[in-house]
Amino acid sequence: MNKKILIGMLLFLLFIQFLGFQTRAASTTVAEDVPFQGSKLFVPNDNVTHPGVILLHGSEGGSAAFTWVKAQFLAANGYAALAYCYFDCGANSAAPKVLANVEVHKVFEALAWLKNSPYVKGKKTAIYGVSRGAELSMIIAEKSNSEVDLTIPNVILAHAPSDITNPAWSWSWVDRRCWLCYDTENCQSWNPSCGINPLQGPEGKPMWDTLPAWQWNNKELPMKKRIEVERFQGTIFLSVGTADTVWPYQQTQRIEQTLKNGKRNAEVHYFAGEDHIFKTTAGNRLNDLVIEFLKSHLQ
Repeated sequence: MNKKILIGMLLFLLFIQFLGFQTRAASTTVAEDVPFQGSKLFVPNDNVTHPGVILLHGSEGGSAAFTWVKAQFLAANGYAALAYCYFDCGANSAAPKVLANVEVHKVFEALAWLKNSPYVKGKKTAIYGVSRGAELSMIIAEKSNSEVDLTIPNVILAHAPSDITNPAWSWSWVDRRCWLCYDTENCQSWNPSCGINPLQGPEGKPMWDTLPAWQWNNKELPMKKRIEVERFQGTIFLSVGTADTVWPYQQTQRIEQTLKNGKRNAEVHYFAGEDHIFKTTAGNRLNDLVIEFLKSHLQ
């Protein structure tokens, strides 16, 4: 994590708002309850089946529900969009909001449910992750076809992905006075570079270096290990800003090269000068590219 990561991750809470997910389609949408805590399905209000998309949120957690806006946008454009919560799924929960030991296999179970639901009924499906959700989508790419009974997405989309498995994360592990580092007396006194003040865990390590973020069938996935995205047989869509201060865009470049080396199909978009949070014009352009990609591969 570089010294600007906290500012980037804090600003990410506004990510969806700045991406400009305007509903530009004529159809209206309907919200449906699903058997996954903190999740919601949005579908076109036309009583016919549609391709399905599972959306994976970032480090803000599922209770923030920003992904619901994005799901509504996709539903308005003709998709059954499941905003799936994989951690922090209860808005009023007293439990710590920690992205740790997330069971990746459950995303495949949600995908199977969506594909067999009356809203999709066997049509093609996609996984679409953003930030930490993009990291999760890359892990899904690696784990696809690892078991014969898995329901595999036809395509995977990832915005600002990581090419390695990162450790756990919680906003409670950081001194809030130092999120923006305006208080030089209390903040910069311990960190001249005005970075982050982590809560210390075992052996003096930052808490996020003591727990894995992900697990597979109840077994911890090793931290800081390259994600073998080349195992995925379908097409992968990648997008990132070249000025991203949270997840360096070089990670996307490495993923792209890995896919090329493995002779896998990929559509990659670099947005010059854009940070983790895109400005409105770039955000709308990304929306258009996502819809074009989904129409090409799911319909």
